[in-house]
Amino acid sequence: MNALEEHMPLLSDAESSIMTGVAVNDFHNYLKTKKGLIGEFGSDFKLKKILDRVIRERPWEIRNIINDWIEPWIIKWRQRVKIVWDRDESLAEGEKLFLSTEDIWNNFSKKDFLKEFIIGSLIRIGEYCFTNLVAESILRKEISKYMRYMRDGSMLLDFLERNPLTLLNDAIRDVSFIKNFKGQTVVMKVDKKLFKMPVKRVAERPKRDKSWIKRWRFFNIFYQ
Repeated sequence: MNALEEHMPLLSDAESSIMTGVAVNDFHNYLKTKKGLIGEFGSDFKLKKILDRVIRERPWEIRNIINDWIEPWIIKWRQRVKIVWDRDESLAEGEKLFLSTEDIWNNFSKKDFLKEFIIGSLIRIGEYCFTNLVAESILRKEISKYMRYMRDGSMLLDFLERNPLTLLNDAIRDVSFIKNFKGQTVVMKVDKKLFKMPVKRVAERPKRDKSWIKRWRFFNIFYQ
């Protein structure tokens, strides 16, 4: 995404690659929300058809949308993303949340449907960054609350399958909380070596080395 490098020209290759990977997914979700496709069957395919037509007929329109979106996205990145070098309590809490809900989450057939609605809700309140991760974490956090009262996994899964709107309504309350929350919602553990890489002018950058991929990971920390 050249727009990211235009707005942040001093990024290293590794930083740019990390941020671009997140930004591409977030921009995709932003477009789906703005086009009213969130929650629709085949929303990704419908968006692709719309984009193909716009790129073919009015390519400048996409460029304008990206330019309008990228600055708020960068602001949210700076506000919401916490970078850590070593083990961190908030990282451990995020890992614990994901591990404890893994079985239920993997077997819950309506998770993608609910996740789309939460993504749309986040974007509508201006939360543009890490939308996939934050939406999933909000839903997992609510599931973890249910697990305190319904310890039998199969019974809980059956409850969720029969009552997805209960989970959705509880998750939307968390979205409302985030709207007024000023802190970080995502923690990212990064190898220090990534930020020791020399910064080059964009035009001089060689083909990117993908070896950095194994050196970072992130978890949502909005767990309280």
